[in-house]
Amino acid sequence: YDVDGDFCVFDPSLNKSDPAKHPTVQDVASESLHCEEHRYTMPLAEVARAVRKQDGASSKRIGVKRLPVSGLLFHEGYSGAGLLSNALTTFDSTLVISEHDALTEALAACDALKN
Repeated sequence: YDVDGDFCVFDPSLNKSDPAKHPTVQDVASESLHCEEHRYTMPLAEVARAVRKQDGASSKRIGVKRLPVSGLLFHEGYSGAGLLSNALTTFDSTLVISEHDALTEALAACDALKN
């Protein structure tokens, strides 16, 4: 089974500059002409292979180090969690990716493949 992903270039700093105007990934992407007109659909397995290959080449070349993730917050929509996500966005030390379709679609694909 193949699972595809949609990719485009967008500016995640829009969410930090105005979380109320750009609370979700879809809102940030909608501000980018690249995402409107130049979206790429590719098999996720192919993307993962390319990323692993690049990571391996980079780590040998420049000593790439992986930073530990200090926390992940998953929330259910329409429970007030968006307000909390927008508040966390204001901290420079955080990166908030709110309501990204990739997470939902990947979980749904796993469910479809396993059941």
